[in-house]
Amino acid sequence: MPWSTRLRILKGLARGLTFIHECSPKRYVHGHLKPTSILLTSDMDPRIADFGLNRLACNPTTAEESSSFEPPLAHTESSRTPSQCSPYPLTPTNAKTNNASFYYEAPEMASRSSASSSKPSQKWDVYSYGMILLEIVTGKSPAAILNASEMDLGKWVQLSIDVSKPIGDIVDPFLAHDSGKELQMAAVMKIGLACVGGNPDKRPSMRNVGIALEKAGEE
Repeated sequence: MPWSTRLRILKGLARGLTFIHECSPKRYVHGHLKPTSILLTSDMDPRIADFGLNRLACNPTTAEESSSFEPPLAHTESSRTPSQCSPYPLTPTNAKTNNASFYYEAPEMASRSSASSSKPSQKWDVYSYGMILLEIVTGKSPAAILNASEMDLGKWVQLSIDVSKPIGDIVDPFLAHDSGKELQMAAVMKIGLACVGGNPDKRPSMRNVGIALEKAGEE
């Protein structure tokens, strides 16, 4: 998949999450975003799925509470209907990916028993988006990196940057054909690292992520 297509998917996904967070009636939280939650049309426009029918019964009373919502298609560049979407997720589904959703979950989700973290937050989606972004750019799954290096994908990317690894050694080898786009790739990875920060209060909003991606695409 060329760099332009990957960037298109990331921008479309950011627009979709921005709509869910800011333009939907009660500012919903997806809460379980992962690669298998993303469907692609034949034009490679992303569609966000996997909200969960069990949440249809939810009746949130605050903007940050989780609920179920199917966003309209206005957030993408295509006018295709859901029936025209590819039935295939961004990453093939198998037993391992089904049981490994936690690789894309924000760390604070593991401590939901505390009062401050029990309510679903849009920053959970930002973290999940950041992990998906880094996976798309590096071509490495969070599970594989954790098993090989005992660190999450975000920390692996940050360490690679800190030790001044060439961009070509960090990104997906298939992107070697996209010469001249290294600055864009580096800028996009920095956006991803901001999204997966340990402090949820310091993670950017999805609107700001989308703006940053547009600027990165101009470099």
